[in-house]
Amino acid sequence: MVNKEINYSQSHPDLSVVIKVEDVLKNMEDSAFTLKEVKKKLPDISIETLKVILDYLDLKNKIFVKDNNIAWIENNSPKLRLSIERGLQI
Repeated sequence: MVNKEINYSQSHPDLSVVIKVEDVLKNMEDSAFTLKEVKKKLPDISIETLKVILDYLDLKNKIFVKDNNIAWIENNSPKLRLSIERGLQI
């Protein structure tokens, strides 16, 4: 869902910044974390840019955002992908 509070016309992060944020989120110590915790790990990225990237990652189902909490949910397991392709029910 597109966040209506973000001014998308003012923040255009390049791919290297998006990848940097993804890497930080994937490697966070806890399974759920706050925007404030992410911002501490990425002091060189503006809060507006970070919000645009988080919104993008949410739309791509890589993260789950509720209130101020964020969780990395993307699963690239080859076994899971194969099971889905084959229609295997667990």
